[in-house]
Amino acid sequence: MGGPPAAISLSLLLVHDQPEQARLLQEALESLGHRVLALCPSGQQACGLRSRLQPDLALIKDRLGDMDGLAAAREMQRRGVLPVVVLLEPGRNGVCLNQAEGVYGYLPASPGPELLGPALELVWQRFQRVRSLEGQVAGLRQTLAERKAIERAKGIVMEQLGLGETEARARLEQEAQRQGLSLVQMAEGVITTRSLKEAQPK
Repeated sequence: MGGPPAAISLSLLLVHDQPEQARLLQEALESLGHRVLALCPSGQQACGLRSRLQPDLALIKDRLGDMDGLAAAREMQRRGVLPVVVLLEPGRNGVCLNQAEGVYGYLPASPGPELLGPALELVWQRFQRVRSLEGQVAGLRQTLAERKAIERAKGIVMEQLGLGETEARARLEQEAQRQGLSLVQMAEGVITTRSLKEAQPK
């Protein structure tokens, strides 16, 4: 029996080498409103399809005939970020999440819709939070790099023209506006010009 429709609809890659369990799992996923892009019995096949199908999430059985499920998860991460849920065989315990790159959760090998639905929603929410934080960190790094470039260019202008800090920045801003460039582009141009001059033989 299917559970209530999920709040989100995901495209999934299902990696499972037990046909009957895999079929039941696929039915449970589809009853929740998710779409199974492919059902793969082997890790190698799943890794090959991962780039072509571009799933939102992968469910991988922890032990496959050709490779370990965590090894398959690691291989998939090399082809792009993908959240993975590992399906554990009876008697197996989940390893520390920090030791398995890309793994966002562990479930029994044959979870019912009542467990599967909430678990996938939690995994997806966690993945989105992580991606958001990574984006914020990348943005902060970019901002810091831009500030460093402007400061370095300002120092070059101060040295070359004998200007104070405020005047040097104003000169950069005026020249950037005149050339239709952003302040960062102008700063990078000043730095590049200085580097080229320093590289010339004396």
